[in-house]
Amino acid sequence: MFVGCLAYRMQDLKTILAYTTVSQLGYVMAGFIVSSPLAIKYSLVYLLVYCLQLVGIFVIFLVLQAKYDFTNLNQLFLIKKYNKFYYYLLIIIFFSLSGIPPLSGFFIKYFLFLHIYNSGFFIVAILGVISGFIMSIIYLQMTLQLMTVKESHIDLNVYEQNKKMASLGTYSVLYNQIIFGLNCFLFGLFFFNSFFFFLLPELSFAMGEFVYIFIYAGCRSK
Repeated sequence: MFVGCLAYRMQDLKTILAYTTVSQLGYVMAGFIVSSPLAIKYSLVYLLVYCLQLVGIFVIFLVLQAKYDFTNLNQLFLIKKYNKFYYYLLIIIFFSLSGIPPLSGFFIKYFLFLHIYNSGFFIVAILGVISGFIMSIIYLQMTLQLMTVKESHIDLNVYEQNKKMASLGTYSVLYNQIIFGLNCFLFGLFFFNSFFFFLLPELSFAMGEFVYIFIYAGCRSK
């Protein structure tokens, strides 16, 4: 759970995501160790939510790299100058990963640690909350970096030129269809984060059925 703490004060986005992903998977594994149906159910929902956030981050950077020739993932602040939708969506994703209410990350962390605590694993739940607080600081630092626009950056003129070339360039129909599909996914992710509280009962029910049919029923048959 505390491997993500190594990402504190780091600037490379890939390294930060690598360390924090280990901590996020630690939360999921904590739910499985508890062996409570409710904890396992919310662990699976947590895994789904985190994977969607991570895919959203990579989709944004893949599109920006293909369109504006982004080569350094550290330059988050340049996104604000190129695409406002990606900019605000990244803020929402980082807020969700930080556990800021009323986004998806807050509710799923709350229910996961609550059921771990109710199962009698008090130390695991408390350690998870402490680790989640440290992760929140790291994600909020990334958000601050995203919101800080440095007009005097040495590479700004290069990226501005790439932006002009991208706006004048022509792309194939297949490329435009792929970009359209990725943007539709990002729009869906935006609404998923914003209205997760209303979707949680359906996700919880679906994961509950999955846990009962494929895990508990399978164990009993053996």
